[in-house]
Amino acid sequence: MTKKMIILTTVGTSIKDNFEEYLINRKNKLIRKQIWSSIKNPTKDYNEFINEFVNNLIKNGLRDFSKRFPSAEIQSLWLFFEKTEEFHDRKWNVDKIVLYHTKTKKDGFKTGEICANAVKEIIGKAKEKYKKGINESTEVTIEDFKLKDISKTADFKTGILDLFNKVHKQIEDARKDSKYVVLNITGGYKSLIPFTSLFGFLKRGIKTIYGFEEAKDIIFIPSLPLNWDYRTMDEFGVIFKELTKEIDSKTYSILYPKVQVFFDKINTRYTRNAFGDLISEVYEKERYRRYGYGAPLLEKFKNKVLRKKLEKRLNEWEYLWIGDQIPETVEHTRNHSLRLLELAYYFLELTDLSISDEALFLLISSIWLHDIGHSALTYKLPNGYELRVAEFPSLVRGWHNLLSYERIKNKNPLNDQETSNSIALICRYHRNRMFLYGNEPWQDKIFKGISVEPLEKVLNSKEAKVYKKYVDRNEILLIASILRFIDGCDVQSDRVVTPEYRDLREKRTKEEIDYYLIFLEKRKELWDLLSGPNELNFLYHKVKEFLNKYQNLKDTWTRMSKAEKTEMENKHEELQKEIKQELKACIDNRIDKSKREIAQHSLGLLDRILFKKIQEAHFIKNSGIKVVYFRKHMEGLGVYLVPDKDAPNEDIEKTAEEIYWKEYKGEGNKTKSAEKSFEKANIKITGVYNGTTGGKIYPVKEILEVKYG
Repeated sequence: MTKKMIILTTVGTSIKDNFEEYLINRKNKLIRKQIWSSIKNPTKDYNEFINEFVNNLIKNGLRDFSKRFPSAEIQSLWLFFEKTEEFHDRKWNVDKIVLYHTKTKKDGFKTGEICANAVKEIIGKAKEKYKKGINESTEVTIEDFKLKDISKTADFKTGILDLFNKVHKQIEDARKDSKYVVLNITGGYKSLIPFTSLFGFLKRGIKTIYGFEEAKDIIFIPSLPLNWDYRTMDEFGVIFKELTKEIDSKTYSILYPKVQVFFDKINTRYTRNAFGDLISEVYEKERYRRYGYGAPLLEKFKNKVLRKKLEKRLNEWEYLWIGDQIPETVEHTRNHSLRLLELAYYFLELTDLSISDEALFLLISSIWLHDIGHSALTYKLPNGYELRVAEFPSLVRGWHNLLSYERIKNKNPLNDQETSNSIALICRYHRNRMFLYGNEPWQDKIFKGISVEPLEKVLNSKEAKVYKKYVDRNEILLIASILRFIDGCDVQSDRVVTPEYRDLREKRTKEEIDYYLIFLEKRKELWDLLSGPNELNFLYHKVKEFLNKYQNLKDTWTRMSKAEKTEMENKHEELQKEIKQELKACIDNRIDKSKREIAQHSLGLLDRILFKKIQEAHFIKNSGIKVVYFRKHMEGLGVYLVPDKDAPNEDIEKTAEEIYWKEYKGEGNKTKSAEKSFEKANIKITGVYNGTTGGKIYPVKEILEVKYG
């Protein structure tokens, strides 16, 4: 399918200079006084000058074009056509060329307009025979912009702003019609180039070119990750809102100079100019979208309708962390999703993996929604009991994939139940304890009625759909495996946010622990009302012993041995298990029903204290790795960790082991490993490597011998 393109070109007066040189060198004439009239009302000499180019172009193309082009604009356009392979393959076709000229005058002639019309005429003659990119159907139009005298600062400012505004409008109109935009900044005053280049940098999705007349070559100016100065706009937010189109002189005087540029003086007041309107429009549209949203993945969609349906949800999904019941954990908000979107993009590209648009839709949606279970308040157990799960953060975290599954199904965020159900299904299996293959269900070790059948088995009786279209079961298994793997790879310092955030989070968590301890002291007097052995009192003292033993982990962590860290983790798990067993006893009515609320609330407080305390270790673990990324490695894909210089080696090795052994290998159990799905797609994870030294961290030969025999 041929793609349509629109080319926006600034026009200067090089055609006049080249015609003048032609007359001197070829005709031995010098007619400077008549030069403008000869172009405006073409003379015989001017027609010969133009026809020489057109005829040679038709006969030889650009293979041996040693003569001078009629103008810089024509040269840059034809070199662009010749150097762009898509024109040769007829993949692109220029639908429209817009020529922008100044309103300058000289010797009574509108020089900018004359040159633009001349360039338009040349294109019109050449396009009838030249078939690469342009043809008879290519529309050529001219537009002026308000620049009359380049030497006057005020006039230059007005001209730049007007040009920006008109180019912006053309780009937005082209995007609505799905046309590709090229900004050709070759022609015109050289003082315009920095501004037009900057505009090319700032406008997403356009290509900017510049031609060198003497060298007969063009360059493609690379896009840069620049954007408008939203911080300054925030400081003067009222100015950029639609209600403030006019201000008084006092208000104008207190604005930053770079904000004053958006207003023109009319009588005694200042009115926002056209460029100010453009910036206001950009600000209103983008001021709440300061973060990425997975554009590289979205651009992989072939089905634009499906892409638009997904994009409509993103404004809401980036706030899904609202209501998070476990905010003391490392970051699980918008930025976590953005990192996974980036990792997913690299994964697909570096493995040359091709998936259907429906599978891509499910992958992106699941990346955004997989942790939504963190906001769950209750969970209905198999026996019908409505557990206030929000009181037990360890259960929120431990079951969050199940909670996400229920929440997505019940809330139907895609407004299509079958599509939401498919996303919910993938999210349920994003944790490595869930079985993807085989016949063995996962079962909670304490609440044994909670079980989940393997995804493969579920798909035997339940088909996944995206807006009525079936998705192949192997693609569903693959997407679930990719989500699980990349989620397990997001162990890096970005999850600590900033040192300031980490410091405040740890202080706040300590305050909360102290608060709950005081609360528990007050609850103790009620525990004596409970019948039977007072397990709450025993648990309370065990939790306090744990807190006392592992105070200030941030200061003591680097001095702890690997064995001591393992002991701490095991002790924490043991205590949480005891709390859950007591909770189970409450629910099963093995504790007097009238006393259940006292026990359950107290157990919830103990669980909160323990859960909050262990997060300190998680913050340390994530802060020890600067960044995680994927790279092509030999016959497969390598995972690379860049360690912080102060991070203990055993911490880095443990993280590498968890990524490879748990997330990829399923701890040696292929029924719950991502490896099986990856193998079917001819994807191999070769290992986890040090991003600084390049050396392999995991697996190494000694470990392979122990784990694999």
